[in-house]
Amino acid sequence: MPRDEYEDEDDAPQRGKVSPLVIGLVVGAIGLAAGLAVAGAAVFYTFRQAPAVPPPAVVQPQAAADPPLHLGAGVQAPNRFPGRRAIAKQQGSGIDWLVCEITGVHVGRVPVRDLGQAATSKEEYLVINFRVYTNDPTKQYAYEHWPQRAAGRPQAVDNFGNSYALADFGFGTELWNATIGANVTADHDVHDVIALDKPVPAAQFVDLDLPDDRVKPGSAFLFRIPAVLWVK
Repeated sequence: MPRDEYEDEDDAPQRGKVSPLVIGLVVGAIGLAAGLAVAGAAVFYTFRQAPAVPPPAVVQPQAAADPPLHLGAGVQAPNRFPGRRAIAKQQGSGIDWLVCEITGVHVGRVPVRDLGQAATSKEEYLVINFRVYTNDPTKQYAYEHWPQRAAGRPQAVDNFGNSYALADFGFGTELWNATIGANVTADHDVHDVIALDKPVPAAQFVDLDLPDDRVKPGSAFLFRIPAVLWVK
């Protein structure tokens, strides 16, 4: 149809022109595709950068350690706590204001004084070194070495009921380092040693009672000496 037949130029067919609706749909599709591409790239980057999470560590149960043995770390008063014993090398045993503390335990031959001459015992014994002291500045105690055959002699019994007496070295023979007697005050300690018959090999401990009625009637320094202290 001839061009001049159209009353208005806008009414003529628009050859070569794209509808705005189509353009909008195309642009939207391109934007959506770009957005999906960016999101996918971000997820991929995050996945590659995320550190690996290690598995939780397995905690192995630990066996309880045996408590260490210390030299006299405390004081007990057995006359006020019946049935309790101080552990040798861990607690001192006290009678009111006086304290006895074991400072060493071993099994072996001991030095003796044989008719005034230095010698060594023929047998092995359970040797116990201890210290007697007080922190009370108003008290004085006349210490005497524990007797072998008198009423105040030490009592030692193992877990099987076996009794162990103070060593008998024979006439005229005594422990070389034994303290026969001395005064105990707040500024003067006494160190002494006793030797008991050697315990049987299977003994697990020895309960040692050191009586002292002069401080308090019927009282004693009480110790439980575990075999680990003398078994090598």
